[in-house]
Amino acid sequence: MSLRRRFRCGAAIAVITLACTQAAFGQPESVPLGPQLFEAAWRHSIFVQPVLISRYNRVDGIVHSLNLRGRVPCQFNRPPLMEASGRVDVHASALPHYHVRGGSAGITANLPRARLGATHGYWASVTAQYRKETASPDDWIVGSAENSVAALFAKNDYKNYYLREGYALVASLSYVPQAQRTAIAMNLEWHDDLQRPLESTTEWSLMPVDRLFRPNITATPGRERLLRLAAAARIQDAARVPFRTFQLGVTIEKAGGTLGGDFEYEGAFIEAKSGCKTIGNQWLNVRIVAGGRTGDLASQHLLRLGGIGTLRGVPHQRLTGNRMWMLNAEYRLGGDVLGRPTFCPFSNGWVRRAVALMDVGVLYDVGTAYGVSEEDGTLAGWFEGRAIDNWGIFLSIAHDLFRLEWAMTKFLGREHAGILRLRVGLEL
Repeated sequence: MSLRRRFRCGAAIAVITLACTQAAFGQPESVPLGPQLFEAAWRHSIFVQPVLISRYNRVDGIVHSLNLRGRVPCQFNRPPLMEASGRVDVHASALPHYHVRGGSAGITANLPRARLGATHGYWASVTAQYRKETASPDDWIVGSAENSVAALFAKNDYKNYYLREGYALVASLSYVPQAQRTAIAMNLEWHDDLQRPLESTTEWSLMPVDRLFRPNITATPGRERLLRLAAAARIQDAARVPFRTFQLGVTIEKAGGTLGGDFEYEGAFIEAKSGCKTIGNQWLNVRIVAGGRTGDLASQHLLRLGGIGTLRGVPHQRLTGNRMWMLNAEYRLGGDVLGRPTFCPFSNGWVRRAVALMDVGVLYDVGTAYGVSEEDGTLAGWFEGRAIDNWGIFLSIAHDLFRLEWAMTKFLGREHAGILRLRVGLEL
C-alpha cells in the first residue's frame, strides 16, 4: 500500500476514532459515582440511539462496532415504576479481511428512587450482559481512543488482550443527595467467562515506523467464575465547580473455589484520589493505588506497572507481580496564569487567548510491582518491594483534551526516558 493511500485510510480511521466515544452502558467493571439517570427527553418515550465506534489494535486490526442503545419506560403510575435500557453491539474486523469478530448484548433495569424510600437520591439498577469480545486487563491504564491513535500512527499498542465469552450480572446501588456534594455507589458483580489467548494479526501502521508491535501476553485458557464487590465514594466542596475533591474506591474479588471454574484466586484493591486548588488557578492532584491477588493466577491476572498511565518514566510494563502500589502526583499551572504578562509578554490578544487554553506542570510517580508467596494471604505483603520513582513535565491543552507527557527515571542502573504521550481526552 502506498504512503498516500495509508495516509488517507489512516486519516479516515483517526477521524472516526476521535469523533466516536466509548459507550458507558454495559461495562460491569466500572463503579459509577453518580446515579444511572436518563435524559429528561427520553424518560417518557421510547428511544433508540445508534453509535459507531472504531478502534485499532494489534490483535483485531481495524474494528468497527455498531452499538444500538434503546430506552423504554415502564410507567404504570407516576412516578415510573421502572426504566429499562438495552444494548446490542456487533464488532467487525477489517484486517486482514473483513469478518464479524464478535459482539455483546445487554439490558439494564433502573429503579427510580421513589421505589427505594422517601430519602432523596437513592437509585438502583440491575444489568445482565452476554458478550463475546476482545478484553484487556489494562483498561484502567489507558483508554481505547488514545490507544487506537498511538497504535495507528506509531505502533504503540499499550494494552494486552485475550478473548472472553460469557455473561455478567451486575446489581448497582447509588446515593446522591440533593446538594450533590457527596456520592456513594456500590456494585455486586458476577462474571462467568471462557477466556482464550489471542495473537497479533497485523503489523500495519499509518506511518512507516521501523519496528514491530510488542508481543501480546499468552493468556491461559480456561473458565473464570468471579464474584466482585466494588464500592466508591466521592466528597467535594461544591456541586458545580469544586475546588477540593476526594474520591475513595475499594474492590474485593473472589474467583474459583466453591464458585467453580478453572482459576482460583482472591484479590483486593484500593484507590484514593484527591484534587485541590492551591493559589489562583494552580492545582495539586494526587492518586494512590494499591492491591494484590493471591492464588492460581494466569498471565491475564498479574499486575503490571511501567509506562503510560502508571510509572511514566519506567519502560512499559517492566514491573510484574501479584502485588502493586503506586502514587502519582502532579502540580498544574492553569492557562490564565501563563497568559499573564510575566509569562507571556506578548500584547496581542489572540496569543494570550491561545496560551490561556494551555496548562503546564510537573509530575512525580513512585511505586512498584512485585511477587509474594501464596501462603501469605491476600492482605499480606502490601506496600513492600523496592520503590522506583520518576519526575517529569506535561503540557495540557483544553483541559486534557490533548496532553503531552515526558518523564525520566533511573531503572536497573540506567537512565530511561519515558514516552512522549499524546493523550486524547475523548473517553467518556
